[in-house]
Amino acid sequence: MVLPEATAWAFADLDLVSRVLWRRGAAADVADRYRGCAGLRGPRVQALEREVLRIIGWDLFDRPRAGQELGDGLVEMQVDNPDGTTDRWRAAVTPGRILPVPDCMHPIGEAKKSETEWVVRDFSLVSPP
Repeated sequence: MVLPEATAWAFADLDLVSRVLWRRGAAADVADRYRGCAGLRGPRVQALEREVLRIIGWDLFDRPRAGQELGDGLVEMQVDNPDGTTDRWRAAVTPGRILPVPDCMHPIGEAKKSETEWVVRDFSLVSPP
């Protein structure tokens, strides 16, 4: 987890930590390892945020943003722009695979917990109101 942004990352190694902390290279190159901002409402919104990160890049973490589930798997995120406008991003976010979550220092085969992998489809920028 990176503070104060409250962004969570998976499979962190020295290269990823360096890239994230210094915002080195394209954010899209490491977006697959991004798990979302802890300040957002739930894993579906965080999955949509990952796709927005691929488009906006590192600057996303400097912008106010919020998201919500609209029902029937539809999720929307609002991202404030430096010029004072707000972009709205929308996607269908549906459950994918169920993956085991290992306990620290234990093999994956001994996992007692699992998590849903969220699949983002029909991702688009919605025109501002």
